[in-house]
Amino acid sequence: MTSRFIAAAIAAFTMICVSAAPVSAADHTVEMLNDGGDGQFMVFKPEVLKVEVGDTVTFKPTDPGHNAQTMTEIWPEGAEEFKGEIGQEVSYTVEKPGVYGVKCLPHYMMGMMMLIVAGDPENADQVESFEPPQMAAERWNKIKGEFEAAK
Repeated sequence: MTSRFIAAAIAAFTMICVSAAPVSAADHTVEMLNDGGDGQFMVFKPEVLKVEVGDTVTFKPTDPGHNAQTMTEIWPEGAEEFKGEIGQEVSYTVEKPGVYGVKCLPHYMMGMMMLIVAGDPENADQVESFEPPQMAAERWNKIKGEFEAAK
C-alpha cells in the first residue's frame, strides 16, 4: 500500500512540474534590406509581424546602413524602448500586448518602418492616428492594410 501511495505522489508531482514548466518563447528574424525584391526599396521583411508576448525579435542588417529602433508614436505604454546601432544586429523581447512600431532612422523618411503585433493590440488606435512622413505615406498605407489583416 505504501508503494502505491509513493507512486501516486510521484506521478502527481511530475504532472504538477510538467504543467508548471514555462512555455518556450519563439525567436523571430526581421531582415533590414535595401531592395525588398518586389519593387520596394529600404524595407523591413516582414513589414508586419505577429508574435506572442515573451517572443524575441532580432533585426538583422542584411544590407549595410540600417538600424532598428522604437517609433514612439506607436508603442505600448510602459514598454521598454530600444535603439540599435547602424549596421548592427539588435534584438528586442516583447514584454506586453500591443502594437510596436519600428523604424530605420536613416531611411524613415522613405518609409522604412514595420509593426510588431503582440496579443491583443490594445494601442491599435495609435496605428490609425499615426501620420507618416509625406514621402512614406504610400508605404504606410500598405503596412496599415497588412496590420488590419493580421489583427
